[in-house]
Amino acid sequence: MRASDLLQSIDGLSYGQRVRYVADRARELSGLLDELGRGDAFERVVGIQIAEVVRDTPYVTRMLRAPEPAVQSRALAAVWRGVPVSDDDLRILYDDAPAALRSRLVALVRRTRREHLANRLIDEHRARWGDVAAVGLLEATSPATAARLLPELAYCVTPAGWRGLARRHPDEVLAFAERTLPAGEDRDEWWDAVGHGVTAALKHDPDAVLALIKRAIPAHELPVAVLDILGRLADHDPAAVLALLLAPDRQGVVRRALTPGFRRRLHRYSDDELAALGRLVWPDLAGLLADLAPSRRTTIFEAVTKDVELGQAVLGDDLLQVLPHRVRVDQARRMLELPAIREDDSLRRGISSYLPYEEAFALLEPEVRAPDAGVRSAVYRSIVRSAGHSRDPELVVRALGWAAGRVRNDKDPVRCSLLQAAADVPPTLLTDPLTGPLETLLTDALNARDTS
Repeated sequence: MRASDLLQSIDGLSYGQRVRYVADRARELSGLLDELGRGDAFERVVGIQIAEVVRDTPYVTRMLRAPEPAVQSRALAAVWRGVPVSDDDLRILYDDAPAALRSRLVALVRRTRREHLANRLIDEHRARWGDVAAVGLLEATSPATAARLLPELAYCVTPAGWRGLARRHPDEVLAFAERTLPAGEDRDEWWDAVGHGVTAALKHDPDAVLALIKRAIPAHELPVAVLDILGRLADHDPAAVLALLLAPDRQGVVRRALTPGFRRRLHRYSDDELAALGRLVWPDLAGLLADLAPSRRTTIFEAVTKDVELGQAVLGDDLLQVLPHRVRVDQARRMLELPAIREDDSLRRGISSYLPYEEAFALLEPEVRAPDAGVRSAVYRSIVRSAGHSRDPELVVRALGWAAGRVRNDKDPVRCSLLQAAADVPPTLLTDPLTGPLETLLTDALNARDTS
């Protein structure tokens, strides 16, 4: 086969089909590399695809010196994917590379971790292009080179750069952090830079990282770098993490500590420890309770509220939804007796949805004949939600069956509100008997003259 035959065979194929065709036949096509290398840019790129599969290093090395940027980029991608081009060839290419190619070469050296080449390049690269450019190679150098240059280049390392350095050179980053521990007003600056490297070294040396955090953490703040690893830090030493959060001067920022990663580790703590944490975040207790087993929520809620005056407190929907059924009902009944709730019809209807279904229905059903469409929408919504909160499929069928029989001739916003309430019903309560009411609701909504 000649190169012209290959080009004719792939003519008209999509990119993906062309790549598969060349890859499947790469070994038998490798004899065409010399001919393809003398062709135009497209032919040479096809040759690079063949050379990448058969690991033909000389061909890829030659294409790295091609005048066309597209050919050079494709050859660099082949090196990225494992074609063993030598450090010497990459160094020669670097010496004459334009700015765009030089940036891609630096990225290649860093990401393929060519340590010896990085050591050879970094001082020259720094002298020619400055400290910021040299930082791009620092991660790929040897530990000794990183330790030598880090004090001089640290000022221009970004948070992401510190994390990369810590993954590659954790001991050097931790040693530098130890030498530069903040003592005064420079704490924020340190945590915005070096602190990210410290926390990124958690897997390498958790004890050293925890010790540095304890010494450097601000008295009134939780730095972002610490929040990012709080969950994994709790895996290593739950007691130390809790002590950080319960520090008297840090109470105002504890809410920020309830990251998804940390909340998944809350099960490691005792009820008393969680109650202490809950008192600091009250009344935003939902995030703390949501990731705990339901069997523990009552104990913790009661322990937190033991020292809280609940008499006039109005709990939010997010907290009511994560409370166990008995506690939720008790709190709903308590709040319905408050003057502030009795005087606000909207709040009263919303809280009524947390009552047992029969109780909520008896309280709300008389209002379904109100002339205000907004009131009717709220009533339907609250009754369906009460059925959903009961976790009883039969009650959901009853509620939607009752509502579906009444809204056929109602206004479109009322039907939309009811459909949204039906959509919010937990999936575990969607049973076969619910098909009839839902079909009635949807059919009536689609056939209504005022549907939107």
